[in-house]
Amino acid sequence: MVLPLRVRWAAALCALSFAAVWVAQRAAHVSLIDVMVYRAAGQTVRAGGDLYAMRATPALLPMTYPPFAGLLFVPLTWLGVAPMRTAVTAGNLLLTVVLAALSLRLVLRRRPGAAAVLGTAAGAVWSEPVWSTLRYGQVNILLVCLVLWDFTRRPDSRLAGAGTGLAAAIKVTPLLFLVVLAGAAVATRGQGTCWLRRLLTAAGTFAGATLLAAAALPHDSLRYWTDCAFAPGRSGSAVNVANQSVRGIVARAQHTPHPTAVWLVLAVLVAALGTAVAVAALAAGPRLPRGTAWAVVAAGVTSLLVSPISWTHHWVWDVPLVVLVCYEALQRRTPGWYAGAAACVVAFCCAAMWMLPHGPGSPELRENAAQILVAALYPLAGIAFLATAAAVTPGWSVARLKRPGFGRGARTEPAGAPRGGLAREAVRFCAVGAAGVLVNLGVYNLLRHYTSLLVVQAGAIATLAAIAFNYVGLRFFTYRDCDPRRRLRRITLFLAFSVVGAAIENGVFYGETRGLGWSSPLRSSTGKVVGIALATAFRFWAYRTWVFTFLPAARETPRPAGDEGS
Repeated sequence: MVLPLRVRWAAALCALSFAAVWVAQRAAHVSLIDVMVYRAAGQTVRAGGDLYAMRATPALLPMTYPPFAGLLFVPLTWLGVAPMRTAVTAGNLLLTVVLAALSLRLVLRRRPGAAAVLGTAAGAVWSEPVWSTLRYGQVNILLVCLVLWDFTRRPDSRLAGAGTGLAAAIKVTPLLFLVVLAGAAVATRGQGTCWLRRLLTAAGTFAGATLLAAAALPHDSLRYWTDCAFAPGRSGSAVNVANQSVRGIVARAQHTPHPTAVWLVLAVLVAALGTAVAVAALAAGPRLPRGTAWAVVAAGVTSLLVSPISWTHHWVWDVPLVVLVCYEALQRRTPGWYAGAAACVVAFCCAAMWMLPHGPGSPELRENAAQILVAALYPLAGIAFLATAAAVTPGWSVARLKRPGFGRGARTEPAGAPRGGLAREAVRFCAVGAAGVLVNLGVYNLLRHYTSLLVVQAGAIATLAAIAFNYVGLRFFTYRDCDPRRRLRRITLFLAFSVVGAAIENGVFYGETRGLGWSSPLRSSTGKVVGIALATAFRFWAYRTWVFTFLPAARETPRPAGDEGS
C-alpha cells in the first residue's frame, strides 16, 4: 500500500523533528530526574519500604504522587538505568503523537487524517511544556491522553470515564473533571446525555484503583491521604519561576515562598469560574460547536491554575488548547482570533519564564513588576482562555435546570430571569460573593488599624458590612429583575439564610478541625474552603429559590372569536 504524498511528507517531518529533539536533549545532557524518582519509588514498593520517606537523586526528591502511581512505577525497575531512560523518552515521543491525534479528534469531532496528526506532533514537541516533559521524563502526557481518550469516545461507550478515573488515581488534579461531569449531569438531567454514566465510571475507576493501592500499600495509602496529599511543600517551593499556578503568582508577588491565604481565595474563584464555564460548555449541546473541546480544555487549564504547584511541564494541556484556538481562528476568520491563536503559540513556545533569574538563592524573591508578569505567562494565558471560553459559551435555560414547582417561591417560568441562564447567574453570584469577602477583609483591617475596637467587635462589624454589600450586589446586579414587591420578606429571608449558611460553613470547619484533627495550616485552610463551598452552594440555591424570586411570565389572553383581522 502506497501512502499519499502528504502523509509521507508529514511522516518525514515528524521523524526529523523528533530526531532533532532527541539529539538536542542528549547534547544538553538532560537529567530525566523525575523518572529517576519514579524508578526509586518502584524500587521502594518492591522492597516494601516507606514510599513517602524515600528520597531519590542528589536533589533528595520525595515521592509526591498517590500510592497507585507507586505500583505503576514498579516496571521501571525491570530495566537498567540507561535502557529505561531511552524507553521513557521514546514512549513520551510516541505519546506526543497520541496527544496530537486525540487533540485533533476532540476539536474536529471525527478521526483526523494521518498527515494532520503527524504534522501537529512535529510542532507540539517543540512547545516548552512538552519539551520539559521529555527533559524530565515526566508522566504528564500520559495523564492528558487518558482524559482526552474519555472525551473523544462515542456517547454510548461503556468505558468512557475509565481514563479520567485512572488519571486521577495516578495524580489527584484530574479529580476536577469528576466535578465537571457531576455538574454537567445535573445540568442536563432528563435529556438522555452520557455525563452521569461517565461520572459513575470515572468515580468507580478512581475508587477501585485507590482501594487496590490501599490493599497493596496500606501504610503508604494512609500516610498519603491523611498527610502527604495536604503538603504542597513536598513538590517544591511555591516561589520557583517554574511554578505556573495562582499560588506561584501570589508567592512571587508577595516575595515569599509561603504566600498568604490570598492565593487560596483567588484559587477558589478561578475554580468556580473554570468549573462553571466547563459545565456550561458541556450542557450547551449543539448550540456550541466544539462544546466538549471547550469544556475539556477549560477544566484542564483550571486544574493547573488552582493546583498549589503546577510546573511548566504540567502545562501539556497547551497542545489541545492551541489546536482548539487555531481551529476556531480558521473557522471564524477574524483578526482578533488570528492574533489570539498566534499569541497562544508564542506563549507556549517562547519559554520566557526561563529567561528570568532563577536557581539557587531564589532570585525570584526579588522580581520586579515586569518580571512577575513574565513569570506568570502560562497562568495569564490560561485565564485569558477561560475568559474566551466564557464569552463563546452560551448559557442555558433556568427552567430546564429546575424542577417545576420546586419550592414555594420557585420560578416556574424563566421570565425576568438573568440573561444568559444559570451559568451567568452563577458567575455573577460568585463575583458578588468574592467582592463581599474583600469588603469584609477591608472593613476589618480598617477598623483594626484606625479604631480601638477589639478583634471580635471589628470582625462583627465587618461581617455585617459584607452581608449588606452582598444583599445590594445580589439585588441590583445578579437579580436586578427580580420581583420588587415584599421587600421586608425578602430582606428577612436573606438574613435568615445568611445565618444558616454561616452555620454550615463554621459547622463543617469545626467538624474537620476538631473531629478529624485537621490542625495544620494547609489542612485547616482546606477545611475552611470546603465549608465555604458548601455554604455558598446552599446560599445560591436558597437565594434563587426563596429570596430573589421572579414574577410569573405574562400569559397571552385569548381574544374573543371573530376578532381575527380586525
